[in-house]
This record gives sequence, structure tokens and C-alpha cells, in this order.
Amino acid sequence: MHIYFNELSIDKQFSDVSEFHQSIKQLLSMRALARQQMQTEIRCYRVLLTDRKITSTMTVHDAVQNAIFDKETKRSLMSWLTKGPFWDYEEREHYSDRWLQVDKELVTDTAIGEAGWCSMWANQSAYYLMSVVPSRWEYSPIRVDLIQEGTKSGVEKFASVINVWDQSNLTEVYKSLGPTYRTWNQLEDHCKRVYKRLRFADDCFRSMDGIPFSA
Repeated sequence: MHIYFNELSIDKQFSDVSEFHQSIKQLLSMRALARQQMQTEIRCYRVLLTDRKITSTMTVHDAVQNAIFDKETKRSLMSWLTKGPFWDYEEREHYSDRWLQVDKELVTDTAIGEAGWCSMWANQSAYYLMSVVPSRWEYSPIRVDLIQEGTKSGVEKFASVINVWDQSNLTEVYKSLGPTYRTWNQLEDHCKRVYKRLRFADDCFRSMDGIPFSA
């Protein structure tokens, strides 16, 4: 699965650094849940630190430096925002000449556009968005339209992307994915429990001993 941080959810809406600090703490909690329980990284935007503002004058970079984070939290946050992983680097799929929109708002060159594009042409259930609160993006799914000139409605294709903005949303997504396995023994136990009409040899999974688990 792929989860992209929605940088458009940071759009000068915070009253001060303190409010931004609380929002980022919740974002980092969701990121930790995704990494630990879902074994997936949240991909962010390369120039989020300087491109997005929390107020009309303060960039994300300035806000992070001024917020009262403990040393380890600030180090972890800055490492993520400066080192990635980034959705708009090696893995980017959509081009700047594609017209992608949400409710007539252009979202080309954004995480929303990327998640929407990938959902249109790949597995729609594999791409998700993560937003901060408060923001105007506290709803799900987010419909992304690909606009094509010459088509009757203007919409060539669309995708509905699941968006999460708090831990309860993310937990629902996690549960919807079904069971996850971290070892061959866990997979063996699941298979024997679910596929009751099959008979498994006692050593059918032993050939996997010593091989790193991969699902």
C-alpha cells in the first residue's frame, strides 16, 4: 500500500505555532502507527518545508523550528521532511501536463493528484492520503477527476481516494486490510485455521526456515 501526506492540508489555516504543534503531534502518531502496524512509510512532498505555510507569513520550516518539540521528535520530523521518502521523486507517476482536479480545483503536481492518478491506472485500493487537522480536507473519499478536452463531460476518468486525518480513520483502514503476517509461522497458523478442507503436511512450511519473510 502507498500513503501520501496531503501537503494541501497545510494552507495558512493555523492561528499560531502552538496549534500547528498539536496538529503535527497527531500526524506523527499516525505515521508511527502506519510504520509499526502497517509496515508502510508515509511519503511526503520534497519542498513541503519551504513551499507550504501554516499562517500567512510562517513557513512549515520556521514553524517546526519555533514549535516546542522535544529533541527526538524534532529530529525525527526534520529527518522525514528532508530525507523522505518522497512521492514526487523517483516514484512519481503523473506528469505536469495532466489536468487533475478536485471540485474544479487543480491538484496536478500534488499528493492528491498523484494518489488519484495511481488509483485510476493501478489498484485503487492501494493508494491513500493522510491530512492534518484542522483543514478543509477532513472528508473521505476524495474524488479526483482527470479532465480531457474533447470528451462529452470533460471527465475522462476519476478515482475516489481514501483520506485519513486521525488515528481512528487510520485504524479503520488497517482493519479493512485484513490480517497481516510478519513470520512464516504466523502465515502457517492462518492457513491451517482458515483453509480447513486442506490437509497440510507437518513440514510443508519448513523449507522456508531461514528465509526472510516477505508478503
